Amino acid sequence: MNDPGVSAASSRVLLATDLSRPAKRAARFLARLPFPKPPVVRLVQTVELPVGPLTFHFDDEWPALFVGARDAARAALKEEAEAFAGLTEQVSVSVRHGLPAEETLAEAGRFGADLIVTGAVGHGAVERALLGSVSDRVATHAACPVLIVRGTNAPGATIDEADRTGGDAGPPDRPPRVIVGCDGSPASRSAARAIAEFDWPPQTRVTLLSFVLPVAPDWAAADWPGVLPTGDYEAMIRAERERAGISVELASLPFRDRGLDVRTEVAETDHVGDALCDRAELEDADLLVVADKGHNAFTRFLVGSVTRFVLRHSARPVWLHRGGRG
Repeated sequence: MNDPGVSAASSRVLLATDLSRPAKRAARFLARLPFPKPPVVRLVQTVELPVGPLTFHFDDEWPALFVGARDAARAALKEEAEAFAGLTEQVSVSVRHGLPAEETLAEAGRFGADLIVTGAVGHGAVERALLGSVSDRVATHAACPVLIVRGTNAPGATIDEADRTGGDAGPPDRPPRVIVGCDGSPASRSAARAIAEFDWPPQTRVTLLSFVLPVAPDWAAADWPGVLPTGDYEAMIRAERERAGISVELASLPFRDRGLDVRTEVAETDHVGDALCDRAELEDADLLVVADKGHNAFTRFLVGSVTRFVLRHSARPVWLHRGGRG
C-alpha cells in the first residue's frame, strides 16, 4: 500500500482481547464498522503466566502446566470470533503468553496489522483519565492506527442490552455520527481520508472540527514590553481562522464525495482536547477521530498533548490515526 494509514480502510485488523466486558464491547463495535470490503481479522489474547524463576525461559514454548490455560483461551477466542460472521470469513485467533501490551504490539507486527482494536476500562472521569496500562501502552507505541472502545455507561446492562440502547458505541438503529479533529496537518488529512474510505450509510453525520484561540484576552490590551498588541493579536486569530476554515473544507471533500451529511466548523477554545471530548458528548458521537503526528519511536512515546488528553478523557470510542503498520 502506498499510504499504509489510508488504503483499504484497514484491511488487516487485530483485536486485542481479554474477553472482559470492555473487550467484548470493542468486538461488537468492530463488527459493526462498515468496511468497504471484508477485512482479515485476528483475535489475540495474552495469558499472563505466574512470575517466577522459570518464566523467563519459556520464550514461545508453553510449559506443560499451562497448556490447559492456552487451550481454554483458544476455545474462548474461537467462540468470540463468531461475532464477526456477518463481517468477514477471514478470522483467526492467536494465544500468546507474556505481557499483554508487548505481546499485542508484537502480534500486530507479525500479522501486518493496519488497525489495532482494544477495549478500555473506565466509566467515570477519574477511571477514564487512567485509561488502562495495556490500552495506553498499545496506543502510545503502535505504528498503525488504534481504535479504543470503552465499556458501556450502563455498568449493570448486559452486552446485548448495551447494544440495543447504544451504550458508548452508539445505537445501531440510527445513522452513525463521526467527529474528526482537523488541524491542517498532513496527519489529520490522512485521518479524514482513511475514515472516509469506510462504507458509511447515506445519513451518516460527519462533523469536521478545527479550533483557534479565543478573541484577544485582557493581557493583549496591556501596554507591556513584548506583549502582542490587541490589533495584531486579533489579526493573527483572523488569519488562523481563515486557514483553519480552508483545512476543514479540504478534509471534508472525501466525505462530501460520498454524499454524507457533512458539517464543518471552526470554533474558539484554549483547550482543544477538552473541546473535542465535550463536542463528542454533545453530539452523541459514535466515533471521535484524532491524528497523532509522531513519525518515529521517540515522538510516538511523547504522543501529542491533545491526542493523549482525548485518549484519556473521551467517553466515546476514539480512533487514533497513525500511518505505518503495526
